[in-house]
Amino acid sequence: MTRSPPAAMAPVGNGLARTRVRQLDDTPVPPMRGRRAMTMPSIVSLPTDRPNLHAFEVRARITKPDIERMAEQLKAAFEAQGTVDVLIIITDWDGIELGAAFDAKAMSAQAQANSHVRKYAVVGAPAWAKAMINTFSPLTPVDEKTFELEEAEAAWRWVSA
Repeated sequence: MTRSPPAAMAPVGNGLARTRVRQLDDTPVPPMRGRRAMTMPSIVSLPTDRPNLHAFEVRARITKPDIERMAEQLKAAFEAQGTVDVLIIITDWDGIELGAAFDAKAMSAQAQANSHVRKYAVVGAPAWAKAMINTFSPLTPVDEKTFELEEAEAAWRWVSA
C-alpha cells in the first residue's frame, strides 16, 4: 500500500492557542501563556502500513526532547524488528537546537542504524543535509536516497519496495 504525503498542517496562531486541550484522563489542561503556549512537537511519528517501516515528519525547529523520542522509538524498533526502513519528511525546516544536535540518545541510535536500517529516505532535506546524505551514502551499508518535497509519494513507494 502506498502512503500519501501528510496533509497540510493546521495553522498555528491565535486560533490554535485558544483550543482547549485535555489530558488522557479527560481533565482540562490549564492554558499556557507566552510564545511557547502551544508548543507542537517538532518531530511527529507518521502511520505506516507495516511494523518495520518507521516514518517521521519534521515540522519545526528540532528540540532535544523530540529527537530523544525519535531515537528511543528507533532503538526499540531495532531490538524488536531487527531490520527496519526509515522515512523522514521535512515539511518545515527551522534548524536544530544545539542540545538536540549532540544528544547522546540520538547519536547512539545513529550509530546502531548502520546495522539495522535497510532503506533510509529523506524528503525535503535542506541542501546541506541532502549533499551530506548523497556524499556519504556509498560509504554505508544503508540504501539511502533523498527526494524533493513534491516527490513525497515517490519516497513512500521507494521505501516500501
